[in-house]
Amino acid sequence: PYWAQVGSQTYGGSIDNDTSGDHFGRAVACSHDGTRVIVGGYPHSTNQGLVKVYDWDGTAWTQVGNVLTGVADYDQFSHKVAISGDGNIIAVTAPFEHVSGDADKGTVRVYYLAGATWTILPDSGNFTNATLTDVFVGATTLDYLGYGGVKLSYDGYTISMGSKGHDITGKSNVGRARVFTYSSG
Repeated sequence: PYWAQVGSQTYGGSIDNDTSGDHFGRAVACSHDGTRVIVGGYPHSTNQGLVKVYDWDGTAWTQVGNVLTGVADYDQFSHKVAISGDGNIIAVTAPFEHVSGDADKGTVRVYYLAGATWTILPDSGNFTNATLTDVFVGATTLDYLGYGGVKLSYDGYTISMGSKGHDITGKSNVGRARVFTYSSG
């Protein structure tokens, strides 16, 4: 038994990026059969971050959908990434995103592929706020939602995410993990 690389080892024939300092590949995940992968590099554009998704067609990796980028410098969009088992839903964290003036609350965005565009999966219910609808937002300043990771179920309709900076009464940085299921009804 041995491992064999899927795709070319040369620049331009595999999953790569061409911008110095992006650290493309810092965050990766693949669908259950390995034919769709999500790749992130949060240092892109002053730690704004970027994500690309690729499909393997049996010969080469080709980009699927649009490039996703963070909202502002230092958000670290793509600090962690996840992809559903079937590859149709992705999740991307930005643990240092500021929301409504609160520093480093952090966010998790969930996308689905609509045609050739990665589109926010609508309605994260009570876990959004007036500024960012359809986006999971950390509970408090310095919550760092998504820093501890993000995982999706096979169908992408169950998500788990971690916050390293979550506080409880009298105790700081206890952290927490949360799990949510999606209902489109």
